[in-house]
Amino acid sequence: GNFGKGCPQPDEESPDRMAMASTLAGIPLGQVGVCALHALEHPMSSYFDVHHGEGLAPLARGFLNFVKPHASEKLSKVAEAMKVDVANLSKEEAAERAIDAITTLIRDLGLPESISTFGVKKEDIEKLATNARNHMVHNLSCTPGNVTFDDIVRIYEESM
Repeated sequence: GNFGKGCPQPDEESPDRMAMASTLAGIPLGQVGVCALHALEHPMSSYFDVHHGEGLAPLARGFLNFVKPHASEKLSKVAEAMKVDVANLSKEEAAERAIDAITTLIRDLGLPESISTFGVKKEDIEKLATNARNHMVHNLSCTPGNVTFDDIVRIYEESM
C-alpha cells in the first residue's frame, strides 16, 4: 500500500494518502480511547524531547509481548496483513511472527528501538510509570489484559 511506497523514498501521492489515512483513523480515538502503548508514550513526550509517533516505536515490542496472551487472534491477523506466511502456525506462533514483523519494520524505517535514545534512564522509569498509571487510566483500561503498575514498569524496562 501507500506506507511501503511512502517510506523512506516517497512518491508524490503516498505521503498525502498516508496523512489522510492517519487523520481518518484518528477521528474516533477521542471517543473510544487508545491502548496502553499510547498511555506509556505520553509521559515520555512530557519529560523528554520526543514526538509521539517516534516514541511509540521503541515501546512497541514490550507492549505487544504483554498483550500477546490476550490478543493472539488479532495479532495473527496483523501478521497476515503484513504478508507473513502463518498458514500452518498456531495463533500464538502467528502472533509472535507479527511482533517480529513489526519490530523489523521499525528497524527498517530507522525508527528508535530503545527509549534510552531519548535520554530515558532506568531511574526515570518509576516516574514515567506513575505518570502513565495516574493520568492515562482510560487508555490503560482499553488494553487487552489487566495492565498493572508492575506491567507498565516491565514494558518500560524491556524498551530500554
